[in-house]
Amino acid sequence: MKNTWLKLLCTLLTLCTLLSVVACRETTPAEQPDDPTPDVSDEGGENDGDVPVDTTPDDDPSQPDDNDPSQPDDSTDVELPEDPNKLTPNASYILVRSENSKMDEMTATQLVWRGLRSTYGGAFTMKTDFVPRDATEIERAEYEILIGATNRPESQEVLATLSHKDWCYKIVNKNVIVICGGSPETTLVAAKAFLRDLIGYEENIETKEVITAGTANVLDVGASFEYRYEFPVTSFTIGAHSIKDYTVVTSTKVSAPDAAKQLTSHFLDLMGYEIPVVTLEEYNKGEGGPAIFLGCADTEDKHLSVKPYGKDRYYIFESGDNIIIDFIAKSAATGAVARFVEECTPEELTETISVSLPAEDPITGFHIPKGTNSLDLNEVTTKEVAPGVVYEERLYYDPNGKPVRAYMITIAKGAATIATSLPGDKEKIGTYATVLDQLQSAQDNGKNVVAGINADFFGNTMLGVCVREGKELHGVSGRPWFGILDDGTAVIGVAGEYSRYANRLVTAVGGSNVMVDGDYVTHISIDDEFGYTRHPRTAVGIKADGSVVLLVVDGRQSKISNGAALADLADILGSVGCVDAINLDGGGSSTFVLKEGDELCVKNSPSDGSLRDVADGLMVILP
Repeated sequence: MKNTWLKLLCTLLTLCTLLSVVACRETTPAEQPDDPTPDVSDEGGENDGDVPVDTTPDDDPSQPDDNDPSQPDDSTDVELPEDPNKLTPNASYILVRSENSKMDEMTATQLVWRGLRSTYGGAFTMKTDFVPRDATEIERAEYEILIGATNRPESQEVLATLSHKDWCYKIVNKNVIVICGGSPETTLVAAKAFLRDLIGYEENIETKEVITAGTANVLDVGASFEYRYEFPVTSFTIGAHSIKDYTVVTSTKVSAPDAAKQLTSHFLDLMGYEIPVVTLEEYNKGEGGPAIFLGCADTEDKHLSVKPYGKDRYYIFESGDNIIIDFIAKSAATGAVARFVEECTPEELTETISVSLPAEDPITGFHIPKGTNSLDLNEVTTKEVAPGVVYEERLYYDPNGKPVRAYMITIAKGAATIATSLPGDKEKIGTYATVLDQLQSAQDNGKNVVAGINADFFGNTMLGVCVREGKELHGVSGRPWFGILDDGTAVIGVAGEYSRYANRLVTAVGGSNVMVDGDYVTHISIDDEFGYTRHPRTAVGIKADGSVVLLVVDGRQSKISNGAALADLADILGSVGCVDAINLDGGGSSTFVLKEGDELCVKNSPSDGSLRDVADGLMVILP
């Protein structure tokens, strides 16, 4: 009986022990570590400085979820082959990215993590290449997959051979795999190619949906692929120097880092070379050399000595060994660089490009951030009508390839007389005639008319001021105006300024919007239908040297010309150096007449299909 009780007691003790072990091993779902896969969106930029860890996903905010039911069971780890020339990725490999990774590099790392885990199983770990300040050397894992611009020598060796559009992957040895590009964007391309080429894995990065499942291949040491982009240009010379001789020098007073990046990115994409950028202070302390000055005109951080000089204005020219891209306000920087790029880069690229910029007559224009249709000048035809009088036909295209045709005549101060034209060439208002008829009447009266345009808006008569040969025929009526003073000076003003000049005006016509005032872009009405609609337009501008520009832009004819917004007019007139500009009557009234031989001819294509009778105009008369 005693032996029976002893046997029973031993059995109970064994059972209790077994129950205790089972209870310790059980873990409820609520106790599992919570570590969601980070949401990789298009927003964001640089890494926010997360402190990297070496192993456990719980400590790394960028670590995907080990408990994702779509991932394979970790218990299926694949063993590393013993052959030193073969390897099978498993959880022994640590995915390493740069501590300063951009978004695409982080996306690439997570993509490789998902691809390897889906294909090979195992708890792959991601970490950054963070090195503590007190560390004397880089602490490395035995097996690493290096993604992007890490601080590992294997990454650096490959990166040194890549342009920003190149990429490669390479199994360096059994311990190190390198996946990188010359930029964060191309690193992501390299990561996709690595998974696709070596294990056949493909996925939709946005949804993380697997398109093609991978195959757990044994990989060969030395397996690699390099993509080399062929840049369209191998040699680019501006002025006397190769672009590789220049340094971009940024102003201390008007710093524009975005514009500097815009400039260097253009040549990087064009020929794979990134122009170095330094501050003016750094340049002056260094060895100098050919420079592209950005936001200043010399080493003393001064601007071009011109007046007026508005905040929207820029100037581009060569000065000795240097290129000047000058502006007085940061807001004009990107527009200035865009114009520089446009002027320097031919439409048809060749391996060797050599261009020059003007030295005496700078390229100029306005940066108008809103309201324009981004018209790109494609072709200019120029004709000298007389000394100091130049006619131009300009063909622009908008980003959709729609043409815009402009007709322009520039009259230097003193080269010709700009006068008011009226029906019958008489000092009488309230009657109407086409611009061609008005100019023909003036020519019949012995005036040497060489050009003319329509002028004021009208109802029963012109709406604004009309001054002809010093005689006021119609009052200003609260409207802006353009005029010529008795000394030949051109002036544009608003109604409140009229009385200041009234006694000296020999010519004056009314208009609507003063689009440019003292080199500042002003009333272009970008939120008003009249301002932003692409109409046929007529305008007058005045340059800083006193020259007058008469402009007509055709519109409402899709195959011929698609019209302009007021912002486009300001942009066109600003690009030829106008510091003041006013909009005149447009639409079907817009007319440009030029004398060719002995005959006055209509050069533009009026939108009505025929010439419209108008109240008055402006004509150019030679001595």
